[in-house]
Amino acid sequence: MSTKQVALLYHDTQRLTRADVDLIQRALQLQVDRDFAPAWNKSAVIGVYDAAHLAPIDSWKIFIQDKEDDVGFHCLQNQQPYAKVSANADLPEVCKVCSHELLEMLIDPEGNAVKLGPSIFWPGKVVEYLMEICDPCQEAEYQIGIANLAVAEFVLPAYYDNNGAIGGASYSNRDSVTGPFTVNRGGYVTWRDPDNDTWQFAHALANGLQGPINLPGPPIIAFCPGITARRRWVDEQSRQHFKEFIEKMSPADREDYQSFCAECQKGRGTKANDSCSQAKP
Repeated sequence: MSTKQVALLYHDTQRLTRADVDLIQRALQLQVDRDFAPAWNKSAVIGVYDAAHLAPIDSWKIFIQDKEDDVGFHCLQNQQPYAKVSANADLPEVCKVCSHELLEMLIDPEGNAVKLGPSIFWPGKVVEYLMEICDPCQEAEYQIGIANLAVAEFVLPAYYDNNGAIGGASYSNRDSVTGPFTVNRGGYVTWRDPDNDTWQFAHALANGLQGPINLPGPPIIAFCPGITARRRWVDEQSRQHFKEFIEKMSPADREDYQSFCAECQKGRGTKANDSCSQAKP
């Protein structure tokens, strides 16, 4: 089992105290040790540091920042994986986003990994799914048993196996996902169509999967020196296109989506599948 050192850095936030970040560290370490590592055969030792220069030089860093506009993302700079998480939310939400970015960074540190799978829109067609294990069940979460902190639900290896979960195995950690390449309400998936080298994504709402939505531009973009990752480019593109999609919704659909998001925020403490239902085309 591969084990990485991960550093939680909080020197750029005034919203969280060291005690808050220590709680997040305990929650993440428990999730990795108890839930994630046995399923994915990858692990991490997570520490809390006041500044980047105090962390182990080869550690993967998660920066918790007040000024961060994105809720959270992970990327690669100078061959070193890192993540940034906004502190502009309540502590359980910050913990959940840290969990989301940590788990996806451990699975795909470069943000470029894909898995072949059947298209969710075109029978018989095979596409390349970007391997982001928290995206299909993005709104799902569960309490970890430390304070009132929530961590992110994530899919399991069987999710990427079109032959199905053998022997009754699960598709996600808390069974919120019930089949390979399916998407929970509030979640999304991104893929590359190898026939025309285009990237597309679909977002699951109450009335099913919305998509496919084309993402224009090159499949890989360098954001600044040393950074190249499909994941980051996809995040930028899909965020803008989904914003436009919401603006074009009917008033009823927009109200349903906003109500669902509010329910997810209030629903902490329930099982992951209590707040998310399966959405299919």
